[in-house]
Amino acid sequence: MIFKVLRYQDCQAILQGAKEARKTGSTQDDGKTLRFFASYSAFTLQRQRAFSDMQKELYALGIPLFLIYPATLRVTHKGKKLTFTSAQDAENFRKQITNSATRSSKRQPNYTE
Repeated sequence: MIFKVLRYQDCQAILQGAKEARKTGSTQDDGKTLRFFASYSAFTLQRQRAFSDMQKELYALGIPLFLIYPATLRVTHKGKKLTFTSAQDAENFRKQITNSATRSSKRQPNYTE
C-alpha cells in the first residue's frame, strides 16, 4: 500500500501508529507483514545524506547524535547540545574536537609500568 499525505504531522502520526501496532503484532494483513516507511523529497534526502559521513565519524568518537527532520544534526558533547544545519559546520566541529583531543593526549605524560 502506498499513500501520500500533505502534512508532515499526518505522516508522523501514521508512522507512530504503525510503530505502536508493531509492538502488538497487528501489522499483518492476510498473513502478510505490512511495512511502513517515510518517503522524503529528493532535496530533503540530499540534505540528509550530506551528514552521513559526519554521523559515522562522530559516532565512532562516541559522541551521541541524531538527525532532526528535515536535515539538522544534533550533537551532545561535554553536556552541551549543539545543532548543525550544514555538513561543513559539523565537519569543522569534528576537526576542532579531534585536534583538541590530539593536543591534550600529547600533553599527558606517558607512564609505563
